[in-house]
Amino acid sequence: MHLRIMRTFTQIIGWSLVAIGVTGGAETRPAWSSMDSWFHPRQNESHFQQVEKLPDADVMEVAPAKMPEAEEQLRDVVCVELSSQRASELTGQPVKAIAGGSLFLVRAVYLNRGTGKFTVSLSGRNLLVEHGSLGHSAVPMKRQALVVRLRQKPDVVYVSYSMAE
Repeated sequence: MHLRIMRTFTQIIGWSLVAIGVTGGAETRPAWSSMDSWFHPRQNESHFQQVEKLPDADVMEVAPAKMPEAEEQLRDVVCVELSSQRASELTGQPVKAIAGGSLFLVRAVYLNRGTGKFTVSLSGRNLLVEHGSLGHSAVPMKRQALVVRLRQKPDVVYVSYSMAE
């Protein structure tokens, strides 16, 4: 009986090695060809077991013409509080804070803007800013600043992306 278990185990290992040799292994390549310093992926999935996705209306992109100003504001920080007036200037649309909350300028990155969208989620005092898109090949990461309505300033801001074919 013990010998039969060992043979079965050896066969499983053997076939696994054959499968890896045929498929080249589970090789995963990044979807980006160059990484941006704003990229800050979450390290621990358990921090995001219970998330609250923010409504799309609470997440606004900074207008392209205002990106240099926004990047300068985010040069040394990942998140900064804004007045309604400043948020409106950066987005090019009227922006007001939620009752009992504030507006924040936060970092984001994307790979393929045209095939995706930004989602922002809260888990406690951790903020996750992600851009999901479609694509077929590695592309450079690009920056995008966002104005986000929040009740309080987050302790940590994670900035990431996802890309599917």
